[in-house]
Amino acid sequence: MNYNTHRDPLVFPEYGRNIQLMVDHLLTIPDKETRSIAAQQVVNLMAQQNPQYRNLPEYMQKLWDHLHIMAGYKLDVDSEYPKPEKPFGYRRNPKKPEYPGNPPKYRFYGKSLEKAIEKAAEMPEGEDRDQLINSLVSFMVLSYKIWNTEKVPDELIIKHLHELSHGKITISQVPEVFYVPERPVQKRTGSKKKKKKQNNKNKNY
Repeated sequence: MNYNTHRDPLVFPEYGRNIQLMVDHLLTIPDKETRSIAAQQVVNLMAQQNPQYRNLPEYMQKLWDHLHIMAGYKLDVDSEYPKPEKPFGYRRNPKKPEYPGNPPKYRFYGKSLEKAIEKAAEMPEGEDRDQLINSLVSFMVLSYKIWNTEKVPDELIIKHLHELSHGKITISQVPEVFYVPERPVQKRTGSKKKKKKQNNKNKNY
Protein backbone atom coordinates (compact mmCIF):
# COMPACT_ATOMS: atom_id res chain seq x y z
CA MET A 1 0.00 0.00 0.00
CA ASN A 2 1.25 3.45 -0.90
CA TYR A 3 0.70 6.24 1.61
CA ASN A 4 1.18 9.90 0.76
CA THR A 5 2.05 11.90 3.87
CA HIS A 6 2.63 15.09 1.87
CA ARG A 7 -1.00 16.06 1.42
CA ASP A 8 -2.71 19.45 1.31
CA PRO A 9 -3.95 20.73 4.68
CA LEU A 10 -7.66 20.39 5.39
CA VAL A 11 -10.18 23.23 5.16
CA PHE A 12 -12.09 21.85 8.16
CA PRO A 13 -9.86 19.42 10.10
CA GLU A 14 -12.77 18.32 12.30
CA TYR A 15 -14.32 16.41 9.38
CA GLY A 16 -11.15 14.51 8.55
CA ARG A 17 -9.29 13.70 5.34
CA ASN A 18 -11.88 11.24 4.04
CA ILE A 19 -14.72 13.76 4.04
CA GLN A 20 -12.54 16.17 2.06
CA LEU A 21 -11.72 13.40 -0.41
CA MET A 22 -15.43 12.65 -0.78
CA VAL A 23 -16.13 16.34 -1.43
CA ASP A 24 -13.37 16.39 -4.06
CA HIS A 25 -14.97 13.34 -5.64
CA LEU A 26 -18.34 15.11 -5.88
CA LEU A 27 -16.79 17.58 -8.32
CA THR A 28 -15.92 14.72 -10.70
CA ILE A 29 -19.49 13.35 -10.98
CA PRO A 30 -20.87 14.58 -14.34
CA ASP A 31 -24.58 13.94 -13.73
CA LYS A 32 -26.15 16.63 -11.51
CA GLU A 33 -28.84 14.35 -10.08
CA THR A 34 -26.29 11.71 -9.07
CA ARG A 35 -23.99 14.44 -7.77
CA SER A 36 -26.80 15.89 -5.64
CA ILE A 37 -27.62 12.49 -4.13
CA ALA A 38 -23.94 11.88 -3.33
CA ALA A 39 -23.66 15.38 -1.80
CA GLN A 40 -26.57 14.61 0.52
CA GLN A 41 -24.78 11.42 1.58
CA VAL A 42 -21.64 13.39 2.40
CA VAL A 43 -23.66 15.85 4.50
CA ASN A 44 -25.29 12.91 6.29
CA LEU A 45 -21.83 11.64 7.22
CA MET A 46 -20.77 15.10 8.39
CA ALA A 47 -23.88 15.20 10.59
CA GLN A 48 -22.84 11.97 12.33
CA GLN A 49 -20.49 14.04 14.50
CA ASN A 50 -23.49 15.72 16.15
CA PRO A 51 -26.55 13.60 15.30
CA GLN A 52 -28.62 15.30 18.01
CA TYR A 53 -28.64 18.51 15.92
CA ARG A 54 -29.39 17.02 12.49
CA ASN A 55 -33.08 17.99 12.65
CA LEU A 56 -32.25 21.65 13.22
CA PRO A 57 -32.44 23.64 9.93
CA GLU A 58 -29.70 26.07 11.00
CA TYR A 59 -27.32 23.19 11.73
CA MET A 60 -27.98 21.53 8.38
CA GLN A 61 -27.51 24.89 6.66
CA LYS A 62 -24.13 25.15 8.38
CA LEU A 63 -23.14 21.69 7.11
CA TRP A 64 -24.15 22.55 3.54
CA ASP A 65 -22.19 25.81 3.82
CA HIS A 66 -19.14 23.83 4.93
CA LEU A 67 -19.64 21.40 2.04
CA HIS A 68 -19.58 24.24 -0.51
CA ILE A 69 -16.56 25.85 1.16
CA MET A 70 -14.65 22.53 1.08
CA ALA A 71 -15.53 22.30 -2.62
CA GLY A 72 -14.12 25.77 -3.23
CA TYR A 73 -17.61 27.10 -4.04
CA LYS A 74 -17.51 25.04 -7.27
CA LEU A 75 -20.18 22.49 -6.36
CA ASP A 76 -23.40 22.60 -8.38
CA VAL A 77 -26.11 20.53 -6.67
CA ASP A 78 -29.82 20.63 -5.94
CA SER A 79 -30.50 21.26 -2.27
CA GLU A 80 -33.16 22.82 -0.09
CA TYR A 81 -30.40 24.88 1.51
CA PRO A 82 -29.08 27.87 -0.48
CA LYS A 83 -25.47 27.93 -1.61
CA PRO A 84 -23.35 30.48 0.28
CA GLU A 85 -21.91 33.36 -1.69
CA LYS A 86 -18.22 33.24 -2.42
CA PRO A 87 -16.51 35.98 -0.37
CA PHE A 88 -14.87 38.80 -2.30
CA GLY A 89 -11.17 38.10 -2.68
CA TYR A 90 -11.65 34.51 -1.51
CA ARG A 91 -8.47 32.45 -1.35
CA ARG A 92 -8.35 28.89 -0.15
CA ASN A 93 -6.05 29.08 2.86
CA PRO A 94 -6.98 26.15 5.11
CA LYS A 95 -5.79 25.61 8.65
CA LYS A 96 -3.09 23.15 9.57
CA PRO A 97 -4.68 19.70 9.92
CA GLU A 98 -5.19 18.19 13.34
CA TYR A 99 -4.59 14.48 13.80
CA PRO A 100 -6.39 12.36 16.41
CA GLY A 101 -4.45 10.77 19.26
CA ASN A 102 -5.63 7.27 18.37
CA PRO A 103 -4.82 6.45 14.73
CA PRO A 104 -7.47 4.68 12.62
CA LYS A 105 -7.27 0.91 12.26
CA TYR A 106 -7.10 1.27 8.46
CA ARG A 107 -5.41 4.49 7.46
CA PHE A 108 -7.01 4.63 4.02
CA TYR A 109 -10.47 4.93 5.63
CA GLY A 110 -9.57 7.51 8.25
CA LYS A 111 -10.87 8.07 11.77
CA SER A 112 -14.03 9.96 10.77
CA LEU A 113 -15.28 7.16 8.53
CA GLU A 114 -14.49 4.50 11.13
CA LYS A 115 -16.35 6.56 13.75
CA ALA A 116 -19.34 6.85 11.41
CA ILE A 117 -19.35 3.06 10.94
CA GLU A 118 -19.36 2.56 14.71
CA LYS A 119 -22.31 4.93 15.07
CA ALA A 120 -24.20 3.20 12.25
CA ALA A 121 -23.69 -0.10 14.05
CA GLU A 122 -25.50 1.30 17.09
CA MET A 123 -28.52 2.50 15.11
CA PRO A 124 -31.78 0.50 15.28
CA GLU A 125 -32.64 -1.70 12.31
CA GLY A 126 -34.51 0.18 9.60
CA GLU A 127 -34.35 2.16 6.36
CA ASP A 128 -32.25 5.01 7.79
CA ARG A 129 -29.61 2.58 9.02
CA ASP A 130 -29.56 0.71 5.71
CA GLN A 131 -29.17 3.93 3.71
CA LEU A 132 -26.33 5.12 5.91
CA ILE A 133 -24.55 1.77 5.65
CA ASN A 134 -24.87 1.87 1.85
CA SER A 135 -23.34 5.36 1.82
CA LEU A 136 -20.54 4.34 4.16
CA VAL A 137 -19.69 1.29 2.05
CA SER A 138 -19.51 3.42 -1.10
CA PHE A 139 -17.19 5.85 0.61
CA MET A 140 -15.07 2.94 1.85
CA VAL A 141 -14.65 1.88 -1.77
CA LEU A 142 -13.79 5.44 -2.80
CA SER A 143 -11.25 5.85 0.02
CA TYR A 144 -9.61 2.52 -0.81
CA LYS A 145 -9.31 3.53 -4.48
CA ILE A 146 -7.73 6.86 -3.61
CA TRP A 147 -5.07 5.32 -1.36
CA ASN A 148 -4.44 2.13 -3.37
CA THR A 149 -3.91 1.54 -7.07
CA GLU A 150 -5.21 -2.03 -7.17
CA LYS A 151 -8.84 -3.01 -7.81
CA VAL A 152 -11.09 -2.93 -4.75
CA PRO A 153 -12.03 -6.50 -3.72
CA ASP A 154 -15.66 -6.65 -2.55
CA GLU A 155 -14.84 -9.35 -0.02
CA LEU A 156 -12.20 -7.08 1.57
CA ILE A 157 -14.67 -4.19 1.97
CA ILE A 158 -17.22 -6.59 3.50
CA LYS A 159 -14.57 -7.94 5.89
CA HIS A 160 -13.39 -4.47 6.94
CA LEU A 161 -16.97 -3.27 7.51
CA HIS A 162 -17.61 -6.27 9.75
CA GLU A 163 -14.42 -5.59 11.72
CA LEU A 164 -14.91 -1.83 12.10
CA SER A 165 -18.50 -2.32 13.27
CA HIS A 166 -17.28 -4.85 15.85
CA GLY A 167 -19.28 -7.58 14.14
CA LYS A 168 -22.55 -5.64 14.21
CA ILE A 169 -22.83 -4.96 10.46
CA THR A 170 -22.79 -7.81 7.96
CA ILE A 171 -23.53 -7.41 4.24
CA SER A 172 -23.47 -9.99 1.45
CA GLN A 173 -22.48 -7.65 -1.38
CA VAL A 174 -21.13 -4.15 -1.95
CA PRO A 175 -23.90 -1.79 -3.15
CA GLU A 176 -23.23 0.81 -5.83
CA VAL A 177 -24.69 4.00 -4.39
CA PHE A 178 -22.92 6.31 -6.78
CA TYR A 179 -20.48 5.92 -9.64
CA VAL A 180 -16.76 5.98 -8.86
CA PRO A 181 -14.79 6.62 -12.08
CA GLU A 182 -11.67 4.60 -12.83
CA ARG A 183 -9.96 7.67 -14.37
CA PRO A 184 -7.95 5.98 -17.17
CA VAL A 185 -5.57 8.92 -17.64
CA GLN A 186 -3.09 7.02 -19.79
CA LYS A 187 -5.75 5.93 -22.25
CA ARG A 188 -7.17 9.43 -22.65
CA THR A 189 -3.73 10.88 -23.28
CA GLY A 190 -2.97 8.24 -25.87
CA SER A 191 -6.24 8.77 -27.72
CA LYS A 192 -5.51 12.50 -28.03
CA LYS A 193 -2.09 11.76 -29.51
CA LYS A 194 -3.65 9.38 -32.02
CA LYS A 195 -6.15 12.03 -33.08
CA LYS A 196 -3.34 14.56 -33.57
CA LYS A 197 -1.39 12.08 -35.71
CA GLN A 198 -4.50 11.33 -37.75
CA ASN A 199 -5.15 15.04 -38.28
CA ASN A 200 -1.56 15.55 -39.44
CA LYS A 201 -1.95 12.72 -41.96
CA ASN A 202 -5.14 14.27 -43.29
CA LYS A 203 -3.36 17.61 -43.75
CA ASN A 204 -0.73 15.95 -45.95
CA TYR A 205 -3.31 14.86 -48.52
